Amino acid sequence: MSKIASAILVCLLGINLAYVISGVRSYPLNSVDVYGIWMFKAKAWYLHQGFPLADLTNPVYSYSHPQYPLLLPYLFVNLFRLAGSYREMAVLAVYPLVYALILLMVYRVLLHLEFSRPAGLFFTYIYSMLSPLLAQAGRKHAGNADIIICALYWLAILLFFRLYRRGPVLLGWLLTLLVIVSSQIKIEGAFLAVLIIFIPVRFRFRLGWLILIGLPAVAWYLAQRSFGIIPDYFVFLPSVTVLLSRSVIIFQGVLRHMLNFRNWYIFWPLFWLILPIHTSNSRDYLRITNRVLLSVTGLFFINYLFSTISTAGYVSSTADRLMLQVSPFFYPLFAVKTREIFASPL
Repeated sequence: MSKIASAILVCLLGINLAYVISGVRSYPLNSVDVYGIWMFKAKAWYLHQGFPLADLTNPVYSYSHPQYPLLLPYLFVNLFRLAGSYREMAVLAVYPLVYALILLMVYRVLLHLEFSRPAGLFFTYIYSMLSPLLAQAGRKHAGNADIIICALYWLAILLFFRLYRRGPVLLGWLLTLLVIVSSQIKIEGAFLAVLIIFIPVRFRFRLGWLILIGLPAVAWYLAQRSFGIIPDYFVFLPSVTVLLSRSVIIFQGVLRHMLNFRNWYIFWPLFWLILPIHTSNSRDYLRITNRVLLSVTGLFFINYLFSTISTAGYVSSTADRLMLQVSPFFYPLFAVKTREIFASPL
């Protein structure tokens, strides 16, 4: 019976993969962030055959967030070169593969949490249906950066499982590399550094890794100043009144978005209801996840609280980004607690 269930779930996952592949073919370049930020910079880089400084310093193109690090557009440029021209499909076709890789890592993490194969496939399938994940995998939003950061976060969680006990120093070095890469895609990628704090090594190791993580960010900041790249938004210190007003807008907007029962955001309120429930599982991962989850979520909100961008204008997309970039921390914990709640006698 378990083999039949596993086969059905694998087929359902295959259907989802085919669904996002068809989305890439049918709805390319539907996201303003894709053609206005990531693809725009990559095409400028490719056509200029070099660093697109003229476009990054041109006020006309300020909508493209010129202060964003350029690692992702650089990767797109190399895909263009492999394709022989700036073909968008050369980039977009990679996104269903990223989706498949994420699901494979979700499944492997659940196996590390001692899920059976059918149960692991079942919870992997549930995760595969999260709407922001499907969207950025190919349903009109392929080409964005958040799903790439999500994949890096899942890789970090998987490495954490395999090396936390057997090789904490190696784990620290690998996580440092992952944080450097993710932070050079978007600022939210640097939030993964919170996980390094909980590696069981001496303080000097953790301090050294955090310093290394900060060096590329400092280098990019100095490069912006040197090249005259003017950011389209800044970090500022708001008044108490503005801070309270922004907090209300963010919390109300995100909560309203997550309580939309027409999509899979229902898992957010379900998760927060399950989180306080005691479970017998005392794994190091589950103890650490609560702290990392709250820390990353807090950093995410702080990023929007102290930025000059329009809070009301970005609040809807905040929920999507929060879902993708925090889910690697909350979803395994949600799956474990759900399994143990249903396994416990009433």
